[in-house]
Amino acid sequence: MDGRTHHIIGLYVRSILNEQDIPLSKEQIIVLSKLYDRDGQTQKELAKAIYRNNTTLTRRLNKLENKGLAIRIKYEIDRRTNKIHITQLSQRTIERVIPLLKSMSQKIESWLNKEELENLKKSSMKI
Repeated sequence: MDGRTHHIIGLYVRSILNEQDIPLSKEQIIVLSKLYDRDGQTQKELAKAIYRNNTTLTRRLNKLENKGLAIRIKYEIDRRTNKIHITQLSQRTIERVIPLLKSMSQKIESWLNKEELENLKKSSMKI
């Protein structure tokens, strides 16, 4: 699959999120999804789970905190470490996003031939 296909899929995802008034980027959804699956991870654990460095994650967390979607709490055992938690607002938001993503995934799969679908799956596994 080439860069155009990824770009088109990205535009499609963005348009659906905008239609549903969900002001999140794909990257923010990934962070919140990981926290939804396992709330209270350290920032280091979360960075590893999304394959990003701490600096990149810090910027994303700052934006999520400003939107009231995540909070950082000092870890009692090691005050230098933050535990990241989702808020009730982010939990409700992710619960709205999950069915949308499933529906989008099915629609995207219907646009692709077998080879393109296999390439998409391989690319997704790398991500």
